[in-house]
Formats: sequence, C-alpha cells, structure tokens
Amino acid sequence: MAGSTKVVGAGSTGPTGPTGATGPAGAPTGATGATGATGPTGPQGTAGSNGVNGATGATGATGATGASGSFTESYDSGWFAVSGTTQYDKNHGMTGLAKVVEVWWGANATPTQIYPCNFNDGGTNYFANIASTTTQIKVKRASTYWAFSNVDGNLYMADGWIRINAYR
Repeated sequence: MAGSTKVVGAGSTGPTGPTGATGPAGAPTGATGATGATGPTGPQGTAGSNGVNGATGATGATGATGASGSFTESYDSGWFAVSGTTQYDKNHGMTGLAKVVEVWWGANATPTQIYPCNFNDGGTNYFANIASTTTQIKVKRASTYWAFSNVDGNLYMADGWIRINAYR
C-alpha cells in the first residue's frame, strides 16, 4: 500500500538483549596547582619563666689551693692501642712531674671492663716500664704483651688498649 505506514502490533516484549561493552574511561585528574606564597611571620612570643629552679646564678669564687700533698693538676690520655714492646710517650701538659700515674688496660677503645696494668707480676719478667718527666709520661712493655690482672687474681697478657691517668 502506497503511502501507508506499517504499524507494529501490540504484542509481548521480547527477551532482554546482552549488555554492551564497557565504555572508555573518563578524563584523568587535572594537574596539581602551584603552592601559594608563604604567609607573613607572626609576632614574637613573650618569654616564659625560667622554670622551677630559676635563672642560673653567678659563678662562685675560686677556692683556695689545697694543702701540701693534694693534687692540683691531672692528665688523661684517653684510650689508645698498644702492642708489643713499643714505647709510648705522652705529653701530659702539667707544670712538673706527676706524683701518681695509673695505667689501665682495656680490650678496645670503649671497654666495658678495665684492668690496672701490672708493672711487676712477681718474677716471670712480664712487667712494663713507666717514667714521668716534667713534660711526658712514658710507658713501655718490657715483654711481648701488656699484663693485667682481673678480680679473680689471674694474670693475663695481651695487646689491647691502655689509658694513662696522671696526677700532680
């Protein structure tokens, strides 16, 4: 029929068709904007209290020189490595001869235990020499190793580290 329109009849709805493919992703997030300028510095705060103990007081006067026989100067060499029969000369910086010299042995530069060096162990010739001049403390091992005793009274001999303390 010419000029006629095809009419679809009213009938039942057909089955649902398959789901279509996922569409493309949207546009990515835009670029991060620039950081704004730094704001002005605020006013200086007020000073707080000096705390529970208050302000530090002035330094007191220097005390009188000790009685004869007391120590007025000291020297500490710090730990240094030693071995064999090498002589070690340390400038002590005191104004004269040391009255007392101590030599301590340790296994390393930061020992957790220290022992006094033995300068005569009773006859086996494992002893060290020590001397004080007006400018130096000198120590030298006379045998192959540095000797020291621990609290159980046993004698040990080993290379290691020593520290010299001197008092005048």
